[in-house]
Amino acid sequence: MKIKNVLTALAIFFCTNASLNAQQWVDQVYDVDTIIDVTYGSALNFNNNMVQLKMDIFMPKCQDTTTKRPLMIVAHGGGLIAGTYKDASIQDICAQFARRGYVTASVEYRLGYVSDEGLYQCNLAGYQCLFATDTMEWYRAYFRGIQDIKGATRYLVNRKDQFHIDEQNVFVAGESAGAIVIIGSAYMDDPSEKPAAANAIAAANIPNTNAQSCDHNLNQVFSGTIARPDLGSIEGAIEPALYPYTIRGVGNMYGAMFFDLLSTSTVAVKPAMYSFHQACDIIVPWDSKKVYSGLTWCLTNGYNCNGIINTPYIHGSKTMTDWNTNLSLGYSFQSEYVTTPFPYEYIGLQAKNCYDQVVNGNGCHAYDSKTIRMTNMANFFATKIVNPETCVPFNSLITLQSNGVLVYPNPVNDVLNITSEDLIQSVRILTLSGTVVKTFNVNQSTFQTKVPELSSGVYMLEITLENLGVQTTIIRK
Repeated sequence: MKIKNVLTALAIFFCTNASLNAQQWVDQVYDVDTIIDVTYGSALNFNNNMVQLKMDIFMPKCQDTTTKRPLMIVAHGGGLIAGTYKDASIQDICAQFARRGYVTASVEYRLGYVSDEGLYQCNLAGYQCLFATDTMEWYRAYFRGIQDIKGATRYLVNRKDQFHIDEQNVFVAGESAGAIVIIGSAYMDDPSEKPAAANAIAAANIPNTNAQSCDHNLNQVFSGTIARPDLGSIEGAIEPALYPYTIRGVGNMYGAMFFDLLSTSTVAVKPAMYSFHQACDIIVPWDSKKVYSGLTWCLTNGYNCNGIINTPYIHGSKTMTDWNTNLSLGYSFQSEYVTTPFPYEYIGLQAKNCYDQVVNGNGCHAYDSKTIRMTNMANFFATKIVNPETCVPFNSLITLQSNGVLVYPNPVNDVLNITSEDLIQSVRILTLSGTVVKTFNVNQSTFQTKVPELSSGVYMLEITLENLGVQTTIIRK
């Protein structure tokens, strides 16, 4: 029986060939190292207490220690009051993109706003936590998140040599509220874009007696009133930048903007945006409505609850795409939507109705298929990476001498040589996606072919011997 000994090896592109480059940054070919609970800074929270901010870092395992890798910062959801950088979905995104060759980080950002849960009347657990004492608290929470994401990015770029980061290829991504703050971090680049509510404003009353039932109020001590000082610059105070960096792309999973930051952005390189959103989202509207507008409709019409007040207008993925198109703003957008509208007329048990979304959590504020959306985002981001200097996966260039086969030189510039102790029956060269580029019938123990017609990049090499099949990769310079 013929034995197939597959050496799992995928290497790196040294060119900008579009189809190969996209495949490189989409295939998950790397093993991953992680560094958890790295403290990247500290800042004052909504109750004016200093809190430490942490991140988990994911890095592809590479043979070399010199090449630079794209950086991706990822932020969790939770309505700006809940969630964690340990969120399983966010950790999964980080691991996926580290396996694609990125350095990634799941980043903690400050949560919480001054709430007034005395404003609600509902028997649904946790509902009271959604009530801010005024709309300005939303803008302040949003602004703190932006400052933290910017600070986390600077922290990593400042240590680009330690983490092998290419500061010219930075990406940010997030889900829900995490998408809102990462979008702000990418496009809020001028001091004039600072929200007025982020300046010093009047103090707020402390939350009511059941404040500790809300995650963001746990372990907070309230007394008197809560001062609301100026929150500082759009960059925040977490260590200054040692190196300039360029954000190439934004991954927006059912996020939004509080203001139009696209028209006012002043950066030389406009960050591209990949967006996924469902039209029936009852948490973050895909168009322009108040936050929780669909949820409020459900709870007031079907559950005898008060509507959620003090929420701001927000502009979802569809509105942002429309701005870019209708105003000819010149951003590269790839927007993917599920456009079935929310069936407001149903309160009963039909799929994706109020009961299903509110009680079962099986709603439209989610992916239709995370695998598809992450792959599509990876393909989109791959086209935005410039001058890639990517690393060779660990153990990807093992020689075949142990099998009596030698492939050289590798990387190859002109002529590829194969020698074997056994008879070589055939040789095939394939792209990483499996397309056969060339097939050779050999029937001798040595083989040589010129490769100038191959585009620069990485290819699979299949060698069939009399009693053995071997597979490796070759790099065409």
